[in-house]
Amino acid sequence: MSVAEKIIHEGKLEAQQVSQLYKAHETRSRELTQGPAGWHGVDDIETLIGLEGRFLWAEHPFPSTINFKFDAGYVGAQGTYTISTWSGAGEQGTFHCTPNNPAIGWASILLLPEGATTQRIFLVAGMETDSKWTINIMLLNKLTQQGIQQPAFPVIRTV
Repeated sequence: MSVAEKIIHEGKLEAQQVSQLYKAHETRSRELTQGPAGWHGVDDIETLIGLEGRFLWAEHPFPSTINFKFDAGYVGAQGTYTISTWSGAGEQGTFHCTPNNPAIGWASILLLPEGATTQRIFLVAGMETDSKWTINIMLLNKLTQQGIQQPAFPVIRTV
């Protein structure tokens, strides 16, 4: 007995309920292939055009926010950022971002703080978007010389 058959049997689902569930699944599957709304895993990040805006930023344990602003003509690729902590400290600089593609294997965001000679690289482990590619939630892994830092930290859009 397959897992699906076991769920139907153990749940005592009637044929009409099974049919409704199947139709709902098919409808949602079509919606996902026709539009960007929903969760995108590490290998399903086609664009980062929805990155612009303000997010809660959990790179460090102290509370902070980050604001991304794309440069004119470079939407989805590069711009400026500002990190503000609730204690008043902060950082600003330029960022570059790239979606996933087979040559790279990861979507990434690179931060280069003003006056710094080193950059910080973050790999996008996943993201949730609306139907216009606006990013609502991301999971980021920091990339260091020692490798990918686990676990990923959440980045959540603020209103």
